[in-house]
Amino acid sequence: MEAASCCAGGRCGTLISVKTLWAMCLVAGAWAQGFPEVKDWGAVRITIVHGGCLGPCPAYSVGVLGTGEVPYSGAHNVAIRGAGTRTITRAEVEEIVSELRRAQFFSLQNEYQADSDQISATVVINEVTKTVGYSSGSATLQAVSSLEERLVH
Repeated sequence: MEAASCCAGGRCGTLISVKTLWAMCLVAGAWAQGFPEVKDWGAVRITIVHGGCLGPCPAYSVGVLGTGEVPYSGAHNVAIRGAGTRTITRAEVEEIVSELRRAQFFSLQNEYQADSDQISATVVINEVTKTVGYSSGSATLQAVSSLEERLVH
């Protein structure tokens, strides 16, 4: 059986089988839920869709593309109705991706309890897609909520 060694900082740990290492990674969720490294910034897409509700909740979508393009479309109960686009710098795009990485976005549940308005955030990096549904005011998704605030207001 093939073996792998865990070496960090010049110190080597116990030899373990590759099969065992692979199983440990699956259990830890490293394969499915790790935040992917960006290989092509032009293929990065972040989208937040605020679906509205039966009351006065806003309905709009806003996104961030790896190119720096920030498309927006406001439907109702928003200050700006219609579609528009603005541009942010590459450094700002990288900062947004870093915030999502720190928030472990790809490790979040797919759905959080939605008591009122329904919001979804989708992040696509290297063709790996993660969508999370939630409602406004969800403390669990503070990083996404602050991103939404920054892009819309």
